[in-house]
Amino acid sequence: MRMFNRSLAIFLLILVTFGCTQDEQDTRNKETLIKVDTLAVSLAEFNDAFELSQIISEQPQPSDPLSEQTYRLQFLRQLLEEMVILRRAEELDLTVSAQELEKEIDKIRKDYPDDSFDEIFLKEAISYDHWKEKIRKRLLVKNVIQTDLVQNISITAEKIKSYYNEHKETFVRPEMVRVYQILLPTKDQAKKVLAEINRGVSFQDMARAHSISPDKDKGGDLGFVAKGILTEALDRTIFKLKEGKISPVVKSGYGYHLFLVTEKKPASKPDLSRVAKTIRKRLKEEKLEQVYGAWLAKLRSRYEVEVNENLLE
Repeated sequence: MRMFNRSLAIFLLILVTFGCTQDEQDTRNKETLIKVDTLAVSLAEFNDAFELSQIISEQPQPSDPLSEQTYRLQFLRQLLEEMVILRRAEELDLTVSAQELEKEIDKIRKDYPDDSFDEIFLKEAISYDHWKEKIRKRLLVKNVIQTDLVQNISITAEKIKSYYNEHKETFVRPEMVRVYQILLPTKDQAKKVLAEINRGVSFQDMARAHSISPDKDKGGDLGFVAKGILTEALDRTIFKLKEGKISPVVKSGYGYHLFLVTEKKPASKPDLSRVAKTIRKRLKEEKLEQVYGAWLAKLRSRYEVEVNENLLE
């Protein structure tokens, strides 16, 4: 994650407050930027939320004030959309339980190794409580969309079958192999490593000890590789190998490779029963995109919405 560009932030602050006293700026920050019925967000709250979103999303930092302003206007519209949906949550009396929230946070936490999740908040000076509230609102928005839209979208078996017949080629799985590699800078080093493996040393242990590829920590494991993904020379080598066999030294633009194939999967085309769930989900998502805009516009027309974009100038 990147910290907000401090020098740019200071420049923008000077730009916005030029000609204003501190008292005037404090008053400005307290002014309401967005209001949806009784829900309101001040300029200060918007600025805090905007900075947090930039840090979390790791978006490229704006290169000039005009780009910064474009980002802020985009975020303004996103925040307005969220507030309209949160107002709908009030109407539906929807909430997010503490259990739901903790489950979602645990899911996010698992994507970070060891203690790095907690370190992010210290490193980036992010308030954990503010971030947690952002996650709660995200879940609440999801619950509203589920209640108002998703559960009312019906996908028939006929539609699933029709989609399958029209898109059969997209479900074809190419031939795949589970492959491990050792990458070395010179041919002589590759030959020495191959000799050690032929004498009984584990391929994975040699990968961890000698490979210069990023996958060395996993014993050189590249996972399953589909035919046609690698260069023609590497493709030809690994797909000719039998399970449990090691390749000769193979040269590429990266260096000199040794490959071990441990499993092979032939090309296949799954029948409808195996992909029906995937198709149903895809069709629901397509239908949701079609109805979302009109649903949101209808909600917005029902509420008293006020947006003071002049505060962002």
